[in-house]
Amino acid sequence: KEYSIIPNGVDLGRFKPIDRHLCRRRLNLPLDKKIVMFLGDPDNPRKNFNLAKEAFSLLNDPSYILLAPYPVPAEEVVYYINAADVLVLTSYAEGSPNVIKEAMACNIPIVATDVGDVREIIGQVDGCYIADFTPKDVARKLKSAIDFGKRTAGRKRIMELGLDADTIATKIIKIYHKLMHRKDGR
Repeated sequence: KEYSIIPNGVDLGRFKPIDRHLCRRRLNLPLDKKIVMFLGDPDNPRKNFNLAKEAFSLLNDPSYILLAPYPVPAEEVVYYINAADVLVLTSYAEGSPNVIKEAMACNIPIVATDVGDVREIIGQVDGCYIADFTPKDVARKLKSAIDFGKRTAGRKRIMELGLDADTIATKIIKIYHKLMHRKDGR
C-alpha cells in the first residue's frame, strides 16, 4: 500500500520578515522589552503553557515579557510572530505545527519541545532550539534564543524542505493525478 504524508504549507507571500518595531507599534506592544511569544491556547492542556510560564519565571529578567495573546485573528498572526524576539512552543504533542513553519518563514528564533516534525523542520538552523520538557532546559534555550539577537535563516530552511504552500499544492496535485490514472482498478 502506498501512502503520503503531506503537511500544511506556509504562505511565503504572507509569512515573511517584517520590521519588529513596526509590528510592535501596530499591536501596541512595548518596544523596549524582549518578547517571548506563546501563540497556542494557554487553556489547552496539550499546549503545556505551564511549562512556558515556569521556564520564563526562571529567566527572572524584568526586560523580558511572556505574551500569550490567544486568540489571535488569523490576519494578525504574522505581526505577532514578527513582534517576537523568540517564539516558544511547549506542547506535549503536535503533528506538524503551522506556527513553527510560520515563525521559520519570518526568520524568528524558536524554542520548541521535540514534538511532531518540529526537529526536522528547524534542523540545524542557528537561533532555533529543541528543548526537553523541563523548565530549566526551556529557560536555558530561551536565553540562548534571545541572546542570538538577530533573525534566523528559517525561511531558507522552509524553502529547502519544500514546505511553502506552492510546493505543497503541487505535491497534492501530483498525488491526485497519480490516483486518477491508476490502472490497477483500486
